[in-house]
Amino acid sequence: MKQIMAICWAIAYVRQLESVLKKNWLLPLTEHMSIQDLIDRVPKDRLLWNGAAINMVEIGAHLLKYGVLLESECPLACLI
Repeated sequence: MKQIMAICWAIAYVRQLESVLKKNWLLPLTEHMSIQDLIDRVPKDRLLWNGAAINMVEIGAHLLKYGVLLESECPLACLI
């Protein structure tokens, strides 16, 4: 399967947040955070043409400030 967008940065950040929340019993083990919501919320001028993040520090600050929805509310739409 070919990845058409460089979204590894979003996967890493969302899964890291998810693991911390689950470790501290703040998110049920059966729930997942939405990678797509983070991709959608990051300002497009902070991403390259292929979807890659320009500045990971800014992306992390954006994630902490705005958070993300659950995967059930905003499933991943792009092909990976």
